[in-house]
Amino acid sequence: MKGRGGRRYRQARGGPVSAIPEPILNDSECPTVILNMVRLGLESLWQDLSYGARSLGKNRGFAATVVLTLALGIGANSAVFSLVYAALLRPLPFPQVHRLAFLSTGRLEAGVFNSGVSGRELEEWQPHLHRIFEDFATAGGNRDTTWSAAGAGAHLRSRDVSGNFFQLLGVHPLAGRTFTVEDTAQGHGDVALLSYELWQRHFRGDLGALGQVMRQKGGAYASYTVIGILPPGFEFDEATDVWTPQQPLSRYLMEMRELRRFRVIGRLKPEVRLPQAQAAMNNLAGQEAQAYPASNRGWGISVVSLRDRFQAKRHSGLLLLWAAVGCLLWIACANSANLLLSRAEGREREVAIRLALGSSRGRLMAQLLTESSLLALLGGGLGWGIAAAALRLLRFWGTFLLPVSALQDVARLHAGAVDPAIMTFTLLVSILSVLAFGLAPARRATGLELNRALQGSSGSRTTHSIGFSQMLVTAEVAVVMVLTVSAGLLIRSFVKLTAVDPGFRTGNRLTFDIELPTLPESFAGTNPAEVGRRWQRQTLWFEELERRLQAIPGIQAVGASNAFPLTDEGGGWGVMVGDRQLPPSTSMAFVSPGYFDAVDAPIVQGSTFNPANNSIPGSKALIVNQTMARLLFPGGDAVGKHVKAPRCQLVTFGPLQPSDCVIVGIAQDTRFSLDSPAPPAFYYAVHQDAGARLTFVVRAGRDPAPLVPIVRAVVLNMPYINSGPAYLFNLQTVDQLVAQSVAAPRFRSWLVSLFAGLALLLAGVGIYGVEAYAVTRRTREIGIRMALGARPAAVFGMILGKAAGWTLFGIAIGLGAGMAVTRLISGLLFGVGRWDPVTLVLSPLVLLAVAMAASYLPARRAMRVDPMVALRCE
Repeated sequence: MKGRGGRRYRQARGGPVSAIPEPILNDSECPTVILNMVRLGLESLWQDLSYGARSLGKNRGFAATVVLTLALGIGANSAVFSLVYAALLRPLPFPQVHRLAFLSTGRLEAGVFNSGVSGRELEEWQPHLHRIFEDFATAGGNRDTTWSAAGAGAHLRSRDVSGNFFQLLGVHPLAGRTFTVEDTAQGHGDVALLSYELWQRHFRGDLGALGQVMRQKGGAYASYTVIGILPPGFEFDEATDVWTPQQPLSRYLMEMRELRRFRVIGRLKPEVRLPQAQAAMNNLAGQEAQAYPASNRGWGISVVSLRDRFQAKRHSGLLLLWAAVGCLLWIACANSANLLLSRAEGREREVAIRLALGSSRGRLMAQLLTESSLLALLGGGLGWGIAAAALRLLRFWGTFLLPVSALQDVARLHAGAVDPAIMTFTLLVSILSVLAFGLAPARRATGLELNRALQGSSGSRTTHSIGFSQMLVTAEVAVVMVLTVSAGLLIRSFVKLTAVDPGFRTGNRLTFDIELPTLPESFAGTNPAEVGRRWQRQTLWFEELERRLQAIPGIQAVGASNAFPLTDEGGGWGVMVGDRQLPPSTSMAFVSPGYFDAVDAPIVQGSTFNPANNSIPGSKALIVNQTMARLLFPGGDAVGKHVKAPRCQLVTFGPLQPSDCVIVGIAQDTRFSLDSPAPPAFYYAVHQDAGARLTFVVRAGRDPAPLVPIVRAVVLNMPYINSGPAYLFNLQTVDQLVAQSVAAPRFRSWLVSLFAGLALLLAGVGIYGVEAYAVTRRTREIGIRMALGARPAAVFGMILGKAAGWTLFGIAIGLGAGMAVTRLISGLLFGVGRWDPVTLVLSPLVLLAVAMAASYLPARRAMRVDPMVALRCE
């Protein structure tokens, strides 16, 4: 073997290189040589790892700082990547997913294909679909419907599908069975499937849910029996809670070609590709436009892969969040590089001696990169743990931080740090971080001037690295300033929002929604007297429930409204009163007599509803809030005045038809949203227009939590009305309701504050690293200054002054950039402006305080430099 390989082989055999001729190895010796080289490489790696571990063990503080810095950056990236992966990158859990296609329709001029196929079209297209698909299934759209099970009600997302839907997708239930073709026959569709998330949330993962009976308001059947639970992670297009089998359409609906309610999913034949399928559907669309111009002209048919259809609707905003935490990782790597540069100064003599004794620069760089790899692996492992903990906390405690809808989206993504892809990503980030923060310090550490290094000179390199590190940290300070200002504005906004008086009391109160079943007949074509009697029965039912609740020991007041504050938008009625146009924010609500007492929003003038004012001849009793009273009668007394307000002409099915309303009281203003002022409001007595849904509020004399099961039992024991029991849902305390109403601004302020806090921590680490490095490089200069008479306090002030100088420069840049960035979040602020003086003063002070705290230790080390020792080293 000739060349470098032969020299390594002879060295491995132990003899002198010059004493052994250059033999040409035969084939039988090659494996031995390769094994020896591999053995030598592994021994060298083991030596580097052992030495690196011992070296880091002697510098535990340095190692812990670098590991924690990397763990924060890697952990944030892993947590966000887990969401990005679950939303955008995770493979769909269907067999042969590349052959699954989604068929939809839409107007060609708009270029958006979000509609489905009508029943008649689906029947006529059968031959065409069978030419491109092996098999196909249909699914209806996702609908918000009211369901109840085991006495509890909720608004759930439901969807009906064909009997072969789950078989086509290859989905097997976690328990029970899926639908069959028989389930879609008329009279056999009273079965339902539950999503895994709903099963966990509503039934606590109890397999006893199988066989449970659920009721759907307005459903095709009086009740549905749960026959199966879908596996975790399954979803189609978007989250669905309850699945039911499709039922045959009536003849009337079948002939409505504009009613395009069926989404078609098919498995392409092996010989058919997507372009071929699209071409076939284009021809079909042209034929349909000619045959049925009234309904199909200008409409097209789109065939896309199921993967593209799903990913087109995912949360692309996650990519922006991932870019943000990528910057955080970059800051972490830059800080680690600065720390390694600082440490390299203390190892110059060690490196110089090893170079002088014959070690190659490459060998020493390998040793230093091995130490960096150990730090990166430790930081990656800790970061993975941080990501796993953050995701778990988000799932368990997310209701305090997230709106319910957003929390369901996070839970639906099944993001978890234990996923193999997430672990692979974490490992990859750890490896790349070695190159990011370990390579430059390793090259600088081994690029020494041996003579000066062996003499112990601290000036063996230029000050270029110090300037570069300071520029890097200055840029970090600017970025941190932007985050700090944004976080400060959002926190100030959230504090002001939570300090707003909603106009009613929230403590010691329960609230819940009651929705009555749909009437057996529609109002159209029925006798007005019979409709009036049904309305009266609903009114009496609500009044009976209110009486039963008031009889519970510990309950002081009970009220009901169809538009409860913080749950209803409280506006949207652009109405006329006489010849005056009221603001579009006008609110109208129907309330019970005890409502104002229950919410502690007192009647400031006049009286609440009572039998006396309910029977005013020819008029309806009306209560207005303070804002409406000022609007209608500025500077005057509104009580007793007649107004022709909306709903005053509503038929009450009695002998007397009212023509106007009489204001009998003025109620205190209540806000329907904390970030908006109280709208002008009309309040009518609930018995004058009893709808099918009311929100009840119960005021207790103590903590209302023990009353929850009692209230639920009272509602469940109420008699049936409209051929079924009432739906009960959203039973919670009013404090919980208020917390949910501010969940979105709370989450925004929490998230930005978290990133700002991490950025402040990393900035402090970076400033410490740069200052420590600078003090080490300027040891001789500091010694000379002190030898010439400089006092330690002056040296201390000089170091802090330098740090404060470039920190203030970074703060100035950050403030300018922050004012531009905060323009983007100005719409999220409440009660504070972009130029909020408190935020603009406190944010720089906080960042400057962090910089001074980080510079304190290097400055103290500088003031303790012994000038004789420093000069002797030179």
